[in-house]
Amino acid sequence: MQFSKILLSALLLLFSHYIQPQEVGHIEWKKCLSSDCSDIDQVRVRFGTIKVPEHYQQEQPARLLDIAFAIIKARQQPAPSDAVLIFAGGWGSSILRHIHYFSDHFLGEDRDIILYDYRGLGYSSPSLCPSIGEEVFQLLLENKSHEAYKVWQVQRFDECLDELAAQGIDFTQYGTDNRSRDANLLAERLPYESYNLFGTSGGTRTIQSFMRNATVPIRSAIFDSTVPIGHPIILDGFHNYQQSLDRIFKHCLDDPACRKAYPNLKSRFLAFLKTLNEQPLALKLRGLPKAYLNKQEVNALVYNQLYEENNFGFLPFFLEALIGRKSAMLRRLINRHEMRNTVLEAFNAPGFLNYMNDYKVFQNDSLIQAQRPATLANYEVLDGYLPYFIQDKRFHKYPDEAQPISSDIPSLFLVGSYDPTTPPAYTEFLLSNFTQAHFVQLPKVGHGVFNQDCGQALMLNFIQKPTKRPNTYCVDQLKNWQISFFVRGQN
Repeated sequence: MQFSKILLSALLLLFSHYIQPQEVGHIEWKKCLSSDCSDIDQVRVRFGTIKVPEHYQQEQPARLLDIAFAIIKARQQPAPSDAVLIFAGGWGSSILRHIHYFSDHFLGEDRDIILYDYRGLGYSSPSLCPSIGEEVFQLLLENKSHEAYKVWQVQRFDECLDELAAQGIDFTQYGTDNRSRDANLLAERLPYESYNLFGTSGGTRTIQSFMRNATVPIRSAIFDSTVPIGHPIILDGFHNYQQSLDRIFKHCLDDPACRKAYPNLKSRFLAFLKTLNEQPLALKLRGLPKAYLNKQEVNALVYNQLYEENNFGFLPFFLEALIGRKSAMLRRLINRHEMRNTVLEAFNAPGFLNYMNDYKVFQNDSLIQAQRPATLANYEVLDGYLPYFIQDKRFHKYPDEAQPISSDIPSLFLVGSYDPTTPPAYTEFLLSNFTQAHFVQLPKVGHGVFNQDCGQALMLNFIQKPTKRPNTYCVDQLKNWQISFFVRGQN
């Protein structure tokens, strides 16, 4: 009996320690987060984790999470007292896995950079159904219809939610709002006087939530390829893809060499897509079993090519190889490692939870519009989460996710005019709510302008003087850029 009392007291002490509110915000500095940091500059890069509550509305949080972060010291010292806080794009991408890229980031020349992995992602905790991405990748290699995939998705994500609930994880707390609160808590604990915010795609949505919740001074914000709060972008995907692909078809048609090499390209590609329901594209990639791609999966391959303008000139050649089912050629064109990594970042539990929590408020609109116009049927792209979203009854609605934010913070909005994911209209949706906004479109550029020399020049110019519109000379130069199409035998 005495032993039982001692054991019970020890357990109560351990549990009370686990939920102590003073642990919230505690930072633990670490030498390394990965298994090997031998090639990381330990002088410039410092890692850590910060304790955050899973549920910010609880006075005494029942669960604390570890959010992993890194600070990269500016290449030029001494650095100013304002740092650049970077928000990862995508539904479920770990930013700390790309620490080497950010060590040389263009915004880190004279300012410190702060990176953090969103809750449940990368080096942050908890681990959320970690096998899902690999399961999807293996499923896509099999000869299964899109209807079979949708049935599998609904079943698998229900199983995942059951797994999380059994672990005591509240899956309704893994949306963008709490991702931004984690960043705010980290910013409160760090020694900087103010912050410059930078994000691309999904990262811009986290910036908006951060602005709504911030208790720290914000000096400026840079939005690259904006995902607006208050707009259900999940309804637009096929239309945005169609618009971007049609632009490439039009450029090819207007180019004599492209038109001759790839005649009637659009109509032949659409006809090819229709054959895939009965005859999937058989594809043998090095190191993998034979894959079978249906219409939605082939569209996903093409859609990803539209992200970068460097791919535009090569796209007709790629489409021709698909139409002709030229397996040997496709084997050389499709990188299996890149394909797998794309799937793992696009299909995972943290991304799923983020998607569901952010867009549940639009579910009724989605149900009404679930039957898209027949004209878009050919442009259906494999969707990681929509089939589950349409039938979901397990997530809560958060009204704030339907309300665009307003801000007087100096902000720069950049977008590529050919962006297949976040077209210029998404930025225009927000502009009237920002009193100090500068908006610049980059002609014939795809998704994410941060890799463009012109995009980087605009951002650097802005961050030096946020209240002044950046010099747009480089944008005028881009207007004259002509897509150079690859024609075999001529290039």
